[in-house]
Amino acid sequence: MNATDLEALFDPVFAGQMAKLHIPGAVVAVVKDGKIIFTKGYGYADIEKKTPVVPDKTIFRIGSITKVFTAMAVMQLADRGKINLSDDVNKYLKDIKVPSTFPQPITFANLLTHTSGLDEISPGRRTNDESKIIPLGAFLKTGLVRQTPPGEVISYSTYNAALGGYLVEQITGTPFRQYLRQNIFELLRMNRTSITAVPQELKPDLATGYEYAENSYKKLPFQWFHTYPASDINSTATDMARFMMANLAGGALDGKRILSERATREMQRTQFRNHPRMSGWAYGFYEGEQNN
Repeated sequence: MNATDLEALFDPVFAGQMAKLHIPGAVVAVVKDGKIIFTKGYGYADIEKKTPVVPDKTIFRIGSITKVFTAMAVMQLADRGKINLSDDVNKYLKDIKVPSTFPQPITFANLLTHTSGLDEISPGRRTNDESKIIPLGAFLKTGLVRQTPPGEVISYSTYNAALGGYLVEQITGTPFRQYLRQNIFELLRMNRTSITAVPQELKPDLATGYEYAENSYKKLPFQWFHTYPASDINSTATDMARFMMANLAGGALDGKRILSERATREMQRTQFRNHPRMSGWAYGFYEGEQNN
């Protein structure tokens, strides 16, 4: 299947779904054998300005896909011998501690497979005002609520990745934003990717968020997350394609390695299932089945 075939496949799908769901702009990138074989932008990054979506230029907020990057950062620490994934995370926490609600400790592996038993408390995780951002450690100090013993069931929680990012900071002594930039973004030449704030020179290329109501699009403000290691990366389709290719190629791209082949295989291997016949979680990735 070549670019022409893919365009013929995608064009009617995007046209139909964007109209049905009132999506102003979207983008797609397809990779194969270590190369980007197709990219295309659809619709507008800004409706009022009629700014088109451009795959290697338009910056989208990738939301919870941020969690995969945080999982990668934790895997890097294990790969470099700084932690064991079976370690009790409290061993590395200084200013805060996971509550002793249950006798079993929460491990790095629990965080990466969403089997920690931490609650998912969504209200209060974000703000429209940059000056009101709560530092990650301070936010987690009261936000770590244990609902079930670890290792028993998959239960998705933003606090797994948020705590994982905080642990990376504590262990490396490096702000998480800087860690991602130096250990993933720069190595993979994801030059238009950032976390939390979009660099000033790239702000004109940030796609505007909208809410559709009463037959019109309402522009939404930029949101800041207190739990930023779980939610807050900004990227383009082609930058994300480079991250995909590195993962598919065993942890390296263009001669730059972000993870060993062994650790990459382990990261992508199923680690936990709620039931043998159900889809499960790897480290940061989750399985899904599609039967068309």
